[in-house]
Amino acid sequence: ELDKETIVAGLLHDAVEDTWMTYEEVEKEFGSEVALLVDGVTKLGQLSYSADKVEVQAENLRKMFLAMAKDIRVILIKLADRLHNMRTLQYMRPEKQQEKARETMDIYAPIAMRLGISKIKVELDDLSLKYLKPDVYYDLVEKIALRKSEREQFVGAIV
Repeated sequence: ELDKETIVAGLLHDAVEDTWMTYEEVEKEFGSEVALLVDGVTKLGQLSYSADKVEVQAENLRKMFLAMAKDIRVILIKLADRLHNMRTLQYMRPEKQQEKARETMDIYAPIAMRLGISKIKVELDDLSLKYLKPDVYYDLVEKIALRKSEREQFVGAIV
C-alpha cells in the first residue's frame, strides 16, 4: 500500500513535462516530497532507449534506471505509468506500439521482476507480446481459454 505522497506524485507525474506547471509550483502546492518524486519520474522518462541496442546495453539502461531513482517510489510510479501506457497502446500508431512494446519487454518488465512485482511483470510481458508477436499472443490466449474450460468442466464433474 502506497502513501499519499506517492499517490499524488503518481497523479502528477507528467504535470511538469506536459503542462504549464513547474517543479517549484508542484513543490509549493503539494510539498517537497511530492515534487522530488515527480522530478525523479520526469528524469527517468528522459532516459533514451533504442530498439537496436543489444542486450548488454539494455542491461546497462536497466541499471542506470535503478541507480537514478533515489527513492523506490519513483520506480513504482514509472512502472504504473508504463502499465497504463501498455493497457492503452491500441490508440497509438503501429510503429509506436512496436517501439513501446519492445522497450517494455526489454526494460520495464525485467525491472518489475527484479523488484519482485511478478504480477506487473507478467502483465507487461503479456501486453508486449500482444504487439510484438500477435499471432503467438492470440494462440496462447486461445489455448489458455480452452484449458480453463476443461478445468472448469473437470471441477464441475467432481463437485
